[in-house]
Amino acid sequence: MKKGDSGSVSYTLLIIILFLAVIVLSIYAVMGVSFAMEERFNDARAFGESLKALEPEIMTLFFQDDDPEADSLFDPLWTDTVSGLGSGTVMEIEEFSSRINLNYIDAEFLQNTGFEDNLTSLSSSDNWKQYREESGLTLDFIHFSDLLGGDDWPGLCSPYTCANLNLIDPDSLRRLCEVRSENPEIAEKILQARENELIKREELETLFGTEDGIGVPLMGVEGMFNVNMMDEELIAWSLN
Repeated sequence: MKKGDSGSVSYTLLIIILFLAVIVLSIYAVMGVSFAMEERFNDARAFGESLKALEPEIMTLFFQDDDPEADSLFDPLWTDTVSGLGSGTVMEIEEFSSRINLNYIDAEFLQNTGFEDNLTSLSSSDNWKQYREESGLTLDFIHFSDLLGGDDWPGLCSPYTCANLNLIDPDSLRRLCEVRSENPEIAEKILQARENELIKREELETLFGTEDGIGVPLMGVEGMFNVNMMDEELIAWSLN
């Protein structure tokens, strides 16, 4: 070794040590993230198992209803307490099906009721059609925020509702039939059938070839709103 090479060797050794240190620290960081992710996964799995364990209790409350033809907030499901999720955890059950489904609702309904107070200047029928064409059938109504103003509408709208074949917007019906049926032309059959009178449940088999129709429970002839569950403000708007 020539004189002066020791400094070069020391510098090289230092680089190697730093490089190894970075590798070790990276491994520890990755392991830390992995352990944290595994812990969150285990917590989520445990919570999911707790929810699954409550399923019999929840279903029991459903079947305890003495008047299943009239769902209301007086039913056991809403008046009894669902417990068993563990300390500090509360399970809240909320009814979403008696709200406005922006995927299906006819724009004229919104414009001809008190709900018009929540509409912006962009809320013409043409704009509604354009927005629905762009968004398709969606579970996220944020896409409609340009058409809706105020702070009340999010709590009055929900994508989790049944499409009433007698009331659904024609363009929305066509889109829904494209998604749920191998024969999208069935939408025109429905529109023609409802021109002169309301479609009845016993007619579903004739229309669809099956007693329950297609896309159950997405499509049917049941009412879009349950007055026992509707928000009081929504009831007032609907009667205007």
